Amino acid sequence: MKKSKNELVIKSMDFALNILKKDDSFNALVSPVSVFMALGMLTNGAAGDTREELLKAVSMDMDEFNNAMTELIRSTSKDDEQLKLANGIWVNGADKLIKEYKKKMKEEYRAKLCAENFSVETANEINKFVSKNTKGMINRLVDMLPPASSMILVNALSFCGKWDKPFKEFQVNTEGVFTNVFGKKKRVTMLNGTAGRYFEVKGGKGFLYPYENEKYIFAALLPDRGMSVDDVLKASEATEITDALRNAIHTHVDIGIPEYTLDFETELSGIMKGFGVNNAFLSGKADFSEMLKGNGEDFISQIIHKTHIELDREGTRAAAITGVMVLGAAPPIPGRNKEVILDRPFIYFILDNADKIPVFAGRVDDIGN
Repeated sequence: MKKSKNELVIKSMDFALNILKKDDSFNALVSPVSVFMALGMLTNGAAGDTREELLKAVSMDMDEFNNAMTELIRSTSKDDEQLKLANGIWVNGADKLIKEYKKKMKEEYRAKLCAENFSVETANEINKFVSKNTKGMINRLVDMLPPASSMILVNALSFCGKWDKPFKEFQVNTEGVFTNVFGKKKRVTMLNGTAGRYFEVKGGKGFLYPYENEKYIFAALLPDRGMSVDDVLKASEATEITDALRNAIHTHVDIGIPEYTLDFETELSGIMKGFGVNNAFLSGKADFSEMLKGNGEDFISQIIHKTHIELDREGTRAAAITGVMVLGAAPPIPGRNKEVILDRPFIYFILDNADKIPVFAGRVDDIGN
């Protein structure tokens, strides 16, 4: 496996787990692929210490980062009907983008480029881009653009996957029970079936259940009795979970998956600062001279991340958007069957099946009203 791809797998898993561990991570869902795609566009426009901090945060050099992102873009081309990616860059005013940066964004990131004086119509255009490229699952990124805005970089991503083995009517239990993080029992529709791959980590166990054509796979990790989602997240490193997913054993697993629909929104500046990115957020220290002409006072004001998921008996629909606002100024186990019934809070992933890149990573703490 290429170094850049392996670094992307581990760092994106680490990034996702950090968000799932946050104090405000109730029913959290993140798309590391969407975040890293937006960061790729941003980092290409950075220079000096600003670029070095961003590259250190993703544990890759610029060529490795670009190779990983362009490989993802190529792999989600017209031949991939399940995962779709779209990049867009809006610049406040004409003739502000550096020529070389503009060329790279068009050719390598396939980004839509728009240069105009920001207005209410610009915000509407961005929201239309978001809605179109998330298949209507997320309709809005911005309500308005601050007058001081220099630019906004946007990644929009949608996933629509049907189960490789759809659940039949007799496997759908509309009287299922899910015990939420507060100990309250909720009535849910539980999908009961069997999976063929099983894994374990400290304090939990899980299964892999493929989508159609097996290019992507759903993975669920259920904490052991007496353990919480937070306990498992604190006990497990990104490399450990990735290794467990990659080395899942082939065996019979009785499973239960609740149907659920969730939305999540977070601001990622704090997470990025935790990875050592500081200058990019400071006016006068941030250096984005590789993408913007001007007074050199541009800095990141916000990194907005929104996600949506719908999981049911047919499969999964999920979407994510990331907006960066820039302001100026082994063998089968013998014995009895394994069982993993997701009837209490759990962790889940939608993975690229070949390398186990987490396209989405989330936690379910509660379902329904």
